Amino acid sequence: MSNDYAKLERVHIENFQAVEDATLELGRMTVLVGAGDVGKSSILRAVRAAFLNDGSDDDIRHGEKQCSVALFFADRMVITWIKNRGKGAWYRMAGATGKPKEFMKTGGTVPTEIAEYLGIGSIEVDATTT
Repeated sequence: MSNDYAKLERVHIENFQAVEDATLELGRMTVLVGAGDVGKSSILRAVRAAFLNDGSDDDIRHGEKQCSVALFFADRMVITWIKNRGKGAWYRMAGATGKPKEFMKTGGTVPTEIAEYLGIGSIEVDATTT
């Protein structure tokens, strides 16, 4: 089964929870292993925040003003999620060509253009289903 979405190849995280500065190269299957309380779950939460725009001020590393998560795709697209302390998050979308686009006012949602690129969206469920 295949789709038309570019492969996520690398994730770069700065100042997100336990992660100060980390780059994760992704393969066909990537496994996070290590001792407890070193940031494995923080990496997963950072990727989730970037995909769903669900981060908060509590995610920003203590003493820092912002955190960011950059997603690097095989087609050379880079989507960066930035959360500034005391403000809403915003996105930057930069392809191999053309000027980067910034989405400053997201209203707590993922901008449509980014959601379409990532292939994410809501699933409608019939209200009568139990």
